Amino acid sequence: MPVIPDSHTDLPSPVTPLRMRSISCSLPTVGSFPPPAERGRRPWQIQPDGGGSPGAGIDLQLAVLRVLVGPRPRLSCANGTAMRIGIIGSGNIGATLAELFVGAGHQVVLANSRGPETLAPLVERLADGASAATAEDAAAAGDLVIVSIPFGRYEQVPAGPLAGKVVVDCNNYYPARDGRWRALDADETTSSELLAQHLPGARVVKVFNAIHWKHLRDQGRPAGAEGRRALPIAGDDVSAKATVGRLIDELGFDTVDLGPLAEGRRQQPGTEVYNVPLTAEELHGRLEA
Repeated sequence: MPVIPDSHTDLPSPVTPLRMRSISCSLPTVGSFPPPAERGRRPWQIQPDGGGSPGAGIDLQLAVLRVLVGPRPRLSCANGTAMRIGIIGSGNIGATLAELFVGAGHQVVLANSRGPETLAPLVERLADGASAATAEDAAAAGDLVIVSIPFGRYEQVPAGPLAGKVVVDCNNYYPARDGRWRALDADETTSSELLAQHLPGARVVKVFNAIHWKHLRDQGRPAGAEGRRALPIAGDDVSAKATVGRLIDELGFDTVDLGPLAEGRRQQPGTEVYNVPLTAEELHGRLEA
């Protein structure tokens, strides 16, 4: 499967006024962590000098965590138990999310276009927190499912197992990679709306498309920390956005709700907020300008 480019393509995107809301929630503290003097820096403060593969820096991160604090507790802010998260696509964003979710105590089921056996190195790094499967099985297994494949292949996402589930769309439309789509070029619809049409009954939420994978890996901060980065999020289902917002909070980021899924066009490549590190206040300001 081709890897989504790290660079972005400048596309025209209309900016229309809307009222935005920040999603926030109270998360249980990780009670099994030792006090700061014993554990050193928090996970989101570990800044490995990582070039190369998306897992390279996080390998160091996870190794240090295991030495300092032992295994992370299995929890989610929703109900105190681990979620099983299906991830369809194992490029930069998909692999980084897998490592972060496992670090936060969740289970992940990974899939790509080349077959489960090709995911063995990543699964081995994540130990008991991950398994590999086909896209169909990952979609069926996940309580929530991440779609992180090139947009041009969105019709390959299995629709049946995703009916009724929260589906997180991380994709962007890159004409140089995906070919030209007249409806997208004319701004008649968005890539996320096309995915939602392909997945009847799925509760699609657009997020993680406007952040570089290295920033996703490195820039998470505790809730309330000064300068904490915010991610734009859009979707038609309010409860689905709240569920995704809680997971994002666990990873160390705030969220700003743009509204319905169609408003995801305001976080696409070429917009004022695409791949720009902004706090929630700064993000509001950019979108309201």
